[in-house]
Amino acid sequence: MPIVNHIKKTITFKIVYWGPGLSGKTTNIKYLSGGSKKFIQLASQEDRTVFFDFFPTRLEKKVQGYKIILNLYSVPGQILYAASRRIMLNNADGIIVVFDAQRDMIEQNVGSIEDLRLALVERGLNYKNIPIIFQYNKLDLPNTESVSKLNSSLNPDNRSYMAAIANEGRGVKKTLLMLIKLLLANFDVKDYKK
Repeated sequence: MPIVNHIKKTITFKIVYWGPGLSGKTTNIKYLSGGSKKFIQLASQEDRTVFFDFFPTRLEKKVQGYKIILNLYSVPGQILYAASRRIMLNNADGIIVVFDAQRDMIEQNVGSIEDLRLALVERGLNYKNIPIIFQYNKLDLPNTESVSKLNSSLNPDNRSYMAAIANEGRGVKKTLLMLIKLLLANFDVKDYKK
């Protein structure tokens, strides 16, 4: 549930980037941060996320007279850090699932989405009710699956999706904007008591 501050006139959404290890979650947030000192990464010596990455940002446009703050988090994809990955879903308002489009990553992609469903159930959340956008990343590599084939095998619920090459920034902002539209579609500041 977003945090609405009626005094400061702000609405804060927590967005979690989810996916298998090395799928491009951190790359998405790094690109969005544009090198900002506000970007925080808790990484191993191998530059792998061990707990989370974090970047707070704002939208230029106000909604219902309120500034929109986005707290972007990415989770570690490694199985070793499954517990910390699940903790990051607490109070998440929306999720961007970053899939690695390489053919040899299909099994890890399927496992990641199954893990997400289970983690949401553990938190009393319904997978079908939470705003989720799928991003098919690394499409610049030679051994990738087509977006249509990825989508048919990973997206049976027909969620919105975006093709991406995160290390070039392609599809990164568009993916986030798609999720923001979902978050704001039925949002009314009047539903939050003053």
